[in-house]
Amino acid sequence: MPNKTLRPNYPLLPMTDPTPPIPVPSSESAQSTDSGHSRWRGPPPDPLAGTGLYRGVMWRRIFAYMADVVILAAILTGAWMAAVTAGIATLGLLWPLLWAAIACIPFAYHTLLIGGARSATWGMRLFDIEVRDWEGGRPNLLQAAAMTAIFYISVGLTAWLILAIAPFNNYHRTLHDFVTRLVVVRAPPRLAAPSVLTP
Repeated sequence: MPNKTLRPNYPLLPMTDPTPPIPVPSSESAQSTDSGHSRWRGPPPDPLAGTGLYRGVMWRRIFAYMADVVILAAILTGAWMAAVTAGIATLGLLWPLLWAAIACIPFAYHTLLIGGARSATWGMRLFDIEVRDWEGGRPNLLQAAAMTAIFYISVGLTAWLILAIAPFNNYHRTLHDFVTRLVVVRAPPRLAAPSVLTP
């Protein structure tokens, strides 16, 4: 008679992950996570809801523009020196074209950076703000170009007085923001690179 090995009849248990998920507060995830396309859906969050998206945005925009002026001054100085050199080398034949190209540099600077992947000029990045459309997405180049053009035209015609409307609305928007359906908000925090541990 063959020997039968009796095996204990253990109940089958469902396999579960031993590490439970870490809950993330919805209010923080809506602000700090950014897929690169949209930070919210529909109209932007109410500034009075305490989301932190608009904290210090108005004064940050002022200092960001000052930083952009310094950066543009350096770029224009280099472009002017290159234009003078090229103009002399061509006996002045290229000067009209070069001066027109230099005049377009501020417009191209704001348009390409605001309509780019980071939705912010270098000055804006320095002060942790960015531009978003009214539904939370990143502005395209057409919106960025319109925003830049309206900004330069409006401040030129009103001697900067048009910007005084920013403190009188909850989103701190200016005329070029309203016309292009854009809003400036705090940039989401970016993950820092892991540090290298040395023994």
